[in-house]
Amino acid sequence: MPASFTTETPSHRQRLFLLITGVALTGLTLGVLVFGRDIFLPPLPAFVPFYSGVVIFATVVTAFMLALQFRINHQPTVLFLSTAYLYSGLSAIGPMVFFPGVISDQGIFASNSQAGIWMWVVWHTGFPIFVLAYALTEKLKGDVRLQSRHNNHWVFLPPLGIVLLVIAQSWGIIANLERLPVLLWNGDYDMLLAALPARISMGLNLLTFLALMMLSRRPTIGQVGLMLALLSSLLDVTLTMHAQSRFSLAWYLAKGNSLLSSTTVLAVFLYEISHLYYRVASLNSTLTGLAFNDALTGLPNRRAFDQRLETEWVRAIRARTPLALIILDVDYFKRFNDHYGHLRGDECLQDVAATIREAVKRPADMVCRYGGEEFAVILPETSEGGALRVAEQIRLSVSARGIAHAASQVSTAEGTVSVSLGVAVLRPRKDENLDLLKAAADAALYDAKDQGRNRANMATLAQLSLETMSLPS
Repeated sequence: MPASFTTETPSHRQRLFLLITGVALTGLTLGVLVFGRDIFLPPLPAFVPFYSGVVIFATVVTAFMLALQFRINHQPTVLFLSTAYLYSGLSAIGPMVFFPGVISDQGIFASNSQAGIWMWVVWHTGFPIFVLAYALTEKLKGDVRLQSRHNNHWVFLPPLGIVLLVIAQSWGIIANLERLPVLLWNGDYDMLLAALPARISMGLNLLTFLALMMLSRRPTIGQVGLMLALLSSLLDVTLTMHAQSRFSLAWYLAKGNSLLSSTTVLAVFLYEISHLYYRVASLNSTLTGLAFNDALTGLPNRRAFDQRLETEWVRAIRARTPLALIILDVDYFKRFNDHYGHLRGDECLQDVAATIREAVKRPADMVCRYGGEEFAVILPETSEGGALRVAEQIRLSVSARGIAHAASQVSTAEGTVSVSLGVAVLRPRKDENLDLLKAAADAALYDAKDQGRNRANMATLAQLSLETMSLPS
């Protein structure tokens, strides 16, 4: 099963955070119902359109993101949950349009203000029904996957059905307003508290919340967030029914719960996306390290060397500064492997790599494994004298390491591992190719080998000319 928002298991910290949030909201709600029903706060007319806009936007975006998730994991239950949130977002438009003080001071159909409250009740009744259906199908058919060729049809058909359903229920309320019981009178919510439709809505929210808890024995992070969303929806309905009127403390807290209900799953979704992004970035960093680092020595590899040399070459042209390159080779390394074995040969290369790294001091310098038993050192802004001193320091440090090499034929090494080094320094021009620097350092290395090894040779002017770019045989 592919890891996703709907399959990731919540961490202990996430569970604890959501649990504390739910307990705090429940405690706050009970406190307001017992002690704060008669507390009225200053009216904030701008709060109502703000609240409505956030609820609609958050729920529709959540529906869209869940639909995208369905395209990834092909779970029809995810699409079912997406339609639940789309229903909630579209159903929230009705109360915003018909409630006084949102679109207009009196609201549309001001002669009968029951349209908005009835649409609110239907909205808070339909949403838990959809979520309950999701919970039941997730329990029974949670492992079902649709074949990918059918996904395009399923992504568009359920939302179309939801749009038609919301239009039909809104039209039904408007067309039958005169026949529907009065739920709100002169802004007094006492009639709503006694109304059967509102009590059914509260009961359905409670039933769905309990069903989610019972059906989800090992809930995913998305399902835990959905539980908090349903709890917030239940508290929203409960507080609204007991609010007495708009702009009371209970009413404000109810709208806060509604905001939380509409944004919780989206917030969890965004958190998981950021978490997955972090994991992808970490994995990408690891893969980059594997792609540009030599596994044996831990040094940058030939690919990293080529990229860095090109960068320093361009920088040297722009700044008109010298660029030095050292290429070195472990003397008679094939004989070392034949005598001691490849395992000891690997250890020898690791020791040599560590020695070179210790000998090269500046942070701007780069030590690389060039290939096989060859290493390279890039020295930006380094003169001939400075580069030769670094090369000689590397040579002496390797010799001082005292790695036994009984098969070495270097007379000056006295039976220990030694290295030969070629040094080239160039002030590059735009008409020159960086292969010239590599060819010159390589030619100087061959000269060092021809002259008895265990030595550092500086490339000659002839080797740095364009006519001698080919490697010596």
